[in-house]
Amino acid sequence: FDAQAGIALNDNFVKVVSWYDNEMGYATKLVDLVEYAASL
Repeated sequence: FDAQAGIALNDNFVKVVSWYDNEMGYATKLVDLVEYAASL
């Protein structure tokens, strides 16, 4: 959570900056690839 990520542009409009980190998904697929390559 980053409290500074929201920017109030006026009373009715707020800009929210966010990000998504998918390192766990990448690492899981990398392990799948290594296991597949080892089985060949």
